[in-house]
Formats: sequence, C-alpha cells, structure tokens
Amino acid sequence: MTVNALFHGILSDWVGVKTTSFDLPAKATYADLLREIGLRYGSNMPPQLWDHEAHIFNGPVLAEASGKVVESNAHLLQEGDEVRLYLMIAGG
Repeated sequence: MTVNALFHGILSDWVGVKTTSFDLPAKATYADLLREIGLRYGSNMPPQLWDHEAHIFNGPVLAEASGKVVESNAHLLQEGDEVRLYLMIAGG
C-alpha cells in the first residue's frame, strides 16, 4: 500500500523533502513507516532528533494520519494515508 509522508517545518529541511511516498505492506503500522523513514532519511537527521538504531524520533514529534493524531507506534495505517509530521517546539 502507498502512504504519503509530509514533513513540516525544520523536519523537511533535515530530511531534504517536504513530501514523499512509501510503499508499505498491507496492515503496516506507524512503526513500519518510521523504519522506512529511518532507512531513507535517518542519516540526514541529527542524533538529538532521530534514534538511528531504534528507528524512532527522539524528540517531540507529532504525527497525524489522515487528520487523526497517531497515539502509538502500533497505529495501523491505511492505503492512501497522509501522515503529517511536526516537530513540536516552543519559543518565547
């Protein structure tokens, strides 16, 4: 199945693209998507943001899949989902 990932803000600078597609197996989870993101873009991300061994974000990243917040890595993805990724930062 095809899932689209949209990287917002500085995340798009680190990975080098604003949007991309991933071909994932049926019944893929958010963890499967993270693994693919890591394989494709992990080397572009700083270690304080990306855990290169576990293939997960270290920092506070909000993920939405087709308008719903992804609550866990076990979240099932659907064909055609748009997964939006935001780095949650605070400023003053």
